[in-house]
Amino acid sequence: MQKSILYIILGLLFLLLGIGDINTTSLTVGAIFLICGLFMYKKYENKTIFVGVTSAVLVAMSIITYLQITNPNYSGSLFYNGTFFILMILAGLFIIYKFPQNWRL
Repeated sequence: MQKSILYIILGLLFLLLGIGDINTTSLTVGAIFLICGLFMYKKYENKTIFVGVTSAVLVAMSIITYLQITNPNYSGSLFYNGTFFILMILAGLFIIYKFPQNWRL
């Protein structure tokens, strides 16, 4: 199986998992896997668009996570969402840096 197809499948699975109970950590992971998989599958090597789309997803998910955690009716684990979302932001920044390094301009 191609690496890009695997990334797309993982992205869709994480998105479905995250939508079920509105888990922003799973949604972020799914969106990043899906973006990377689509860029690899289409062989679209535009660094600016890749960095822009991935950054937009990270910023949007950061805002959604903040709104979710600060909601007084939030019944989920604050430690889980906070800790793992920070790890996802760090992983997303690493992906933004590392993934397109071998692309041509």
